[in-house]
Formats: sequence, C-alpha cells, structure tokens
Amino acid sequence: EDWYQPTALGRIELSGVITSTGCALTSQMPIQMSLLSNENGTLILEGDGRFTYRTVLNDGTYQLNSLLRDRAGNEAEIAYNFNVDSQGPILDLIEPALRRVSNQSILTITIEGEDMGSGLLSTSGMVRGDFGEAPLTATLLDGLGQRYELSMALELPPGEHPLTITVSDQIGNLSDLEIRCIRDTIPPTATIISPSVNEPLPLRDQVILEVIDNLSEVTEVSVNGVLASRNGDLWIAYAVDIDPSNPRLEIEAHDEANNQLSDGTGQTLFPVTLGALSWQDPGRLGFPHRG
Repeated sequence: EDWYQPTALGRIELSGVITSTGCALTSQMPIQMSLLSNENGTLILEGDGRFTYRTVLNDGTYQLNSLLRDRAGNEAEIAYNFNVDSQGPILDLIEPALRRVSNQSILTITIEGEDMGSGLLSTSGMVRGDFGEAPLTATLLDGLGQRYELSMALELPPGEHPLTITVSDQIGNLSDLEIRCIRDTIPPTATIISPSVNEPLPLRDQVILEVIDNLSEVTEVSVNGVLASRNGDLWIAYAVDIDPSNPRLEIEAHDEANNQLSDGTGQTLFPVTLGALSWQDPGRLGFPHRG
C-alpha cells in the first residue's frame, strides 16, 4: 500500500506505465480505470504507454481497479490499493509552556508526536528561531513507529525569542508549534511616587511605587512586609508601618523570571527619619526618586 499527499486543491495523481509482453494493446481504450468507491476521476494517456489518473479524494484507503485489453481480446484486471493522507502529525508540547519566562540560559524542549497515517518521520523535527535552526532528537515510544518523543536543549541569550517547532510525516505533511521564550536576567526597577521627599513621614503611611520590568511582568511588590496592590501602572501598599526604633522602608519586587529588586539579600532598604527630616537619597541606592 502506498501513501499520497493531496495538493492544495485536494487532487491526487497516480502515474504508471502500461507494459505488454505479447500482442500489442488495442488502440481504442487500451485501459479503463475506476475507483471501487465510485469517486470520479480522469484518466490521461500519454506517450510510450504512460498514464496518469487524477481524482479528488478525502483522507482514507482506496482501491483503483484497472482493466487492460490487447488486440487479441485478452484482458487483465489489476487492483491497486493506496491511502490518502493530508494531515500532519499530532504534536503534544510537554515542555516548556507556550510562553516561557525564565532567567536560566538553558531551554529544554520536549514534545510527543504521533501520526496514524503515513507515520511520523523521526528525522524531521526542527526548531527554528533567531539563532537559526537545530534538529530535535527522536526516541520511539511504541513498537509501531507511530509515536515519538522529540527533544533538545537550547542555550538562549537574554531577550525574547519566538520559536517554531516543525515535524513532518513520511510524505511531507507538516505540523508546527509556536512558542515564545523570554530569558529575563534583569530585575525590576522601582520609582517612589509617594510619599514626597519634602514631607515628614508618619509612623503609618501609604506608599505608591511605579515598578517596571524590561521583559517580563512584575508579579509581586511589598513594602515593609505589606503586599502592594496593582493599580494600572502603579503599585500601592496601604497602611505601611514604620518602626520608630529602626525607621526604614524595605521594598521587595519580583518578576516572572524570579529576578528580585534587591541589594543582594532580596530586599532594598530605604533608611528614613521621622518628623521633618528627609529620606536618605534613594538615588544612592540605585533607585530614581520622583517627588
């Protein structure tokens, strides 16, 4: 049994050569062809006994019946079984997610592919991106040659990387997966919106921050252990207590890649004084101050 891939219009073409060892074939209708399932088709006779049978078929198994006659009236019947396959392999993405954010350089890609038609072509798996392309390594998962695990490890520089994974079956039907991988190695940055540098600080205050990240989303912000709520582009920590024996603000922020707004300990400290005295200049800690 043979497999055929339809054209974009769904057309299937079967070609062959008529041979005879005795009397020549009759000049009138030397061959007749029809599908057992009664779909329409067109037989085209060419020179040197060559022929093409064209038809439009859905995926499935078919039988083409042929009747040949020579000039002596002898007849030969031939049945040809074939399959039509227009679908690429079924792909299951095991890792990573369709959108992956990490600060790690090594990306592991694992998919499982299965093709119940002509069969998955184990050497066809490729990953393409701004780095170029790289092959996937295939491991057979069943004894039928239909299901494979395809995997690879890829080193990504910092940045956003759209990747396309393609896998083919035995006759060229392609399936693909689009994933977006972000390698984010830079922590979020914060700008203090309120309180103002020129205002005295009470023992309990509301702190408003603008926290941004260059690639991924900011996921959590806190001030002195109080979780801030997101409000548009701003983060607001309500009822932040300032300890009079150790007056300071401790700001934490994390992005999707688990990069931390930090001084190396996971926290950034802003020593403050109460009353009319001003904040320590936040710019010295690497943070712009607006106010």
